[in-house]
Amino acid sequence: MKWQTGNYTRRFAIFFEDRRTPIEVRFAFEKRLTILLVLEQLQEESLKESLTYAADYASSYEGLHGRIELSFLALGTYRFCFDAARARDQKGFLPPLPGSKFAEVGVLDEPKFHEDVERLFSIWVDGLAVVDAVEPMTPEARKIFLRQSRNAVEDDTRLRELQRDHTGVAAAQQAVLDDLKAGKYFVSASHEGVVRVQMEGSQLVRTEDGEAPSVERYATREEILRYLRNRFDWEACRDTIPHRPPELEIWKFIRSQLE
Repeated sequence: MKWQTGNYTRRFAIFFEDRRTPIEVRFAFEKRLTILLVLEQLQEESLKESLTYAADYASSYEGLHGRIELSFLALGTYRFCFDAARARDQKGFLPPLPGSKFAEVGVLDEPKFHEDVERLFSIWVDGLAVVDAVEPMTPEARKIFLRQSRNAVEDDTRLRELQRDHTGVAAAQQAVLDDLKAGKYFVSASHEGVVRVQMEGSQLVRTEDGEAPSVERYATREEILRYLRNRFDWEACRDTIPHRPPELEIWKFIRSQLE
């Protein structure tokens, strides 16, 4: 069966005021949307007009997709847009996407599409200081706007480089191993029981007591590091989702959990 996209479409756009810098507003929206926004490649002349972060949105749960844009238009003023669409086949059925609540639903009408998009967009923009239009900037305000735009571009470059920089990771990993060998350990407790992770000789041993007692052993350095990294992945990143902290920061976090 051939799926056709774009049968139902709708564009939403609002202007809102926010005194935070573009990078701060971007991060706030990424947390709202749980999607990473990407800075569009701009020429120097483009920065005089706007700065735009964008992403492609797709939700198998709601059967919606489209393009999201967050633009810095003037000092303290932004625009948020969502060009929404819903896929359906020639009979009006949604593609049976994994996990979709519409996977076995019959014909979907256009009013239902508009209802779903309006509800989603209202969640995204809840609490924003919405304004009707962009006010003209004074010459001084335009100077600050241009400076903040350039700073946002530089911040974006710096953050991408930081994610790629693994300098110091090996040393941080070794510090965790050294602490474990010196007798430190990890411990966590829940209603299911207590989990303790510590070194026994040259092996890392995970012992779980409670409803389902178990013992796991990790013998090589690679196995030990892989286990620790996977074990703490969620805890190290949960406060920064959808961002991932630099790898060095994750290993510093892992070390901080030792007792």
